[in-house]
Amino acid sequence: MSAAQSEKWPPKLSGKTGWPWEPVAAASSTGGSLEKLPTISIVVVSFNQAAYLEEAIRSLLLQDYPHLEIFVADGGSRDGSVEIIRRYEPWLAGWFSEPDRGQSDALNKGFKRVKGEILNWLCSDDLLQPRALHHVGEFFRDHPNADVLAGGGRWQYDASPEKSHDCPVNESVFAALPIRNLVFQPSCFFRGQVLQTAGPIREDLHYAMDWELWCRFLKSGARWAFTEKVLSVYRVTGDNKAFSGGNKMLREMEGLYRKYSTGDFSLIYWFRYLWLPLIRRSRRNPHSLPSRVTGFLARILLSVLRRAYRPSRCDELRGQYLDYGIYQEEINASKQVRS
Repeated sequence: MSAAQSEKWPPKLSGKTGWPWEPVAAASSTGGSLEKLPTISIVVVSFNQAAYLEEAIRSLLLQDYPHLEIFVADGGSRDGSVEIIRRYEPWLAGWFSEPDRGQSDALNKGFKRVKGEILNWLCSDDLLQPRALHHVGEFFRDHPNADVLAGGGRWQYDASPEKSHDCPVNESVFAALPIRNLVFQPSCFFRGQVLQTAGPIREDLHYAMDWELWCRFLKSGARWAFTEKVLSVYRVTGDNKAFSGGNKMLREMEGLYRKYSTGDFSLIYWFRYLWLPLIRRSRRNPHSLPSRVTGFLARILLSVLRRAYRPSRCDELRGQYLDYGIYQEEINASKQVRS
């Protein structure tokens, strides 16, 4: 074992404070043996994201989760990312930096190299919240019949911090699929067996690969559970694919709509020619009155489109989610006992 591997934490960097540069004090566990916690494997996917990559890696390492496997799948970055990866190599299960056919290709290659019971991926400009993995591990340990756990997320606007907010999730996210993805991808953890059953991430999709994966999870009979706990941070930088995909993203959405929806009313037309232009205009100068009015109109249009949307073919499977309220009651009860 190297000197670095014997260290519990990566070295603290000078001048860096707060999460994820410093560990957060351990919170009380809901009970149970740490040895029985499942192994969690996270694939960090990155390409020329040196500005954020280190924070993403540290937000995993400083979880202090006893059975964690981290694999970094880099697309051949030339911006200093490789130097960052090598700095943390002693704490990683493995990594590569090589050209790929897109994020989905990198993820599939990464998932083939990990062995954890519970899987997820983390884009290099996102973060996990402190102790998130303990919450996830304890849930899967205590609920062996659960296949997927989807948690809340935080929208972090780097340019406009006042707009940052937490967003919870529940079973209502199924009603939006596949036309809208309300599942926070970095907060969605699933058993490796579920991915094996559903099949690998579609490499022909570059914007909606996670949406499509959730639909396949549903169709394969995966049992979902939800937690109100905010597990991750989705950093809105302006360069996110979800906000810059434009018509390419809409074409992928249209493909999912045609495959998974029973409706004959294509919402893509309205998204492409009304909603998307409104959103783009509202973001030009978000603090101006015209932009705020445009954003308000976009939200109204989105609400109308959601009401017009017909449910997907996953309807018959939507009852297969677990009542997370039971788990929440267990947590509350354990807190009352400790107090």
